[in-house]
Amino acid sequence: MTIEDFLEQTADYWPTDKYNQALKDAETLSPDRWMNKYASWIQSQPEMSVDLYESKLLSSTKSLPERLRNSFGKSHFNPDPNWKQTIYQNEYEDVPREQFEEALANMRKYYAEDSTQQENEAGRIRRTNEIKDWDLYKKLLASDYEKQRYIEDPKSAIFGKEAPGFIGSSTGAKADLISGVGAGVADVVTAPLPPVNVIAGPTIRAGRDVAHIASNSPYQKEPLDVLKDYGTDVVFNAGTAGLANARRGARILSALSTPEVRSAYELSMVTDDIVRGLKKLPKASNTQEFAYAIRNLPESPMKQELLGTFGKNGKLVDEVEADNIIKEYARDVKPVYQSAQSMAMTGTNATMPKHSSYLTQVLTTPKPKGILQNVEYGALRGMNKINLGWPGTIVFESGRTAMGRGGKPEVTKDEFNRLKDYYKATRAQDWLNFGPAMAPDKSNKAAWEAYKEVMGIE
Repeated sequence: MTIEDFLEQTADYWPTDKYNQALKDAETLSPDRWMNKYASWIQSQPEMSVDLYESKLLSSTKSLPERLRNSFGKSHFNPDPNWKQTIYQNEYEDVPREQFEEALANMRKYYAEDSTQQENEAGRIRRTNEIKDWDLYKKLLASDYEKQRYIEDPKSAIFGKEAPGFIGSSTGAKADLISGVGAGVADVVTAPLPPVNVIAGPTIRAGRDVAHIASNSPYQKEPLDVLKDYGTDVVFNAGTAGLANARRGARILSALSTPEVRSAYELSMVTDDIVRGLKKLPKASNTQEFAYAIRNLPESPMKQELLGTFGKNGKLVDEVEADNIIKEYARDVKPVYQSAQSMAMTGTNATMPKHSSYLTQVLTTPKPKGILQNVEYGALRGMNKINLGWPGTIVFESGRTAMGRGGKPEVTKDEFNRLKDYYKATRAQDWLNFGPAMAPDKSNKAAWEAYKEVMGIE
C-alpha cells in the first residue's frame, strides 16, 4: 500500500485542512519523511490506527539507507548478485532501480571508508601502548618525532614491531635518528666542558625542530614551542652539569626499564643497604650506643625490624631479639643461602625456615631475562659506583633524553582537514537527504566532524 492509497482509504477521518496538507506532502516529501511527520498523529486516532498497522507503511516507509542496512548490512553491502536481485524484486519494487543501485554502492563505499578509519585508530592505540613498553635503548634512540611517526605511519618508522627498520624507513626517520644520536653524543662528549655542554645538545635538537617546520613535515611543533623547548633544554643541561648524582640517575633510568630489570635493580639497592648496615652495627646490646647505631642505619627492612625491638621487656633495646634479627639478615643476605632457598621453593609442598621479609622479597622478585635485560641490569648496577661530577651529568642528561625533551610534536591539521573536506564533498547530499540514517561512525573523526558541520550539530 502506498501513502496515497492509505489517504484515500482513510479520507473520511481526516480534518479537511490536515488531509489536504498530507496529500500535498505525499507529493513532495519522501515516504519516510512523510511518515515521520504524520505517524504519531495517525496512531492517536482510533479510527485510523488499525488501518495504519495493516497497511505496513511503518516498515515500508523507512528511509532507503535503513532498509538497505536491514537487507544487506551483514554482507557489508556487497551481496551476491542473485540474492540482490531477489531482494530487490520482492522488497524494493517502490524504489527505482538506478536509485537503489546508487544508494547501495554509496553505503558499500562509506562502510569501507569507516572500517578503514576504525582499523587505523585501533592501530594508533595499539602502537601508543607498545611504545610505553619499549626497551631502554629504544627510548634513548627514538625521538618524539619517531614515536609520533610510528604511531601514525609505522611503515615509515625505524623502531617498533610494525616498522621496517632503518633500511626500509623514510628519509625523515633516518634524519631524526642521526640528529638525535648527534645531540646525545654532544651531551656526552662535552660533559667535562660545562659551558659547551649547556648548548651543544640543545642546539642540535632545536635544529631538528626547525627542520621539521621548514620541510613541512607531517609532525611539527609550534614555533613558540620550539623556542620554549630550547630554553628549557639549555636550563636543564646547565643545572645538571657537574652536579648530578649517578645513583639517583640510575634510579631514574630504572623507572624506564622493563619490570624485571626495574624490580631486580630495586632489590639490589635494598641488599646493598642491608650489607652496609650489617658492617656498621656493633655487637647487640641494651645500650644507648647500640640504639644510636640502629637509628643511623641506611633505610632497609632490617632497620625497621631492629627499630621494633626498642622498648620491649622494659629495656631500651631487647638485645636478644635484636641479635636474632641481625643473624637472620646476615644469613638471608648471602647469595648461596638465597639460591638454596629458591631451589627448595620449586615444589608444591615447599616449606621455609623462619626468615626475614627481605628473603620473601628475594624469592618473589623476577630476575632479568635474556642478554639485553642482563646487560641493562649490569649497567644500572655499575652506575651506583659513580659519585659526583661529569659522569653523573651524562647519566642525568641521557635519562632526560630517554624520557623525552620538550613538548610533543603533533600531526599537522592539513591531513585532517583534507579528509574532512573530502567527506563533505562526497557525503553531504546523502546526509542532507537521509539524516542520521547515513551518519558516519564516530570513530571516523574527520567524517564525524564533517557530518556535524553539514547538519549544523554543535
